[in-house]
Amino acid sequence: MTISARMALADLGIADGGVSVRVHLEREESITRFRYEPTLDPALEVHRPVVMQRIECSPVRSTLSKPLLFVSEPQ
Repeated sequence: MTISARMALADLGIADGGVSVRVHLEREESITRFRYEPTLDPALEVHRPVVMQRIECSPVRSTLSKPLLFVSEPQ
């Protein structure tokens, strides 16, 4: 997610943008929840909507939003 956020800033011409994403994992009986918290350099806050949109479309979020299946491979 951080890489996606940095790519969004790079597309805006900000090559070394101060951005990070902290992810909190919450495990419950029937669901696992990923709460994410992007942190931007205060000077870059104006770009938050673009960064958030890119994070929402990130490959990691897309993968983890799908049902997961664990299959044992034969040995």
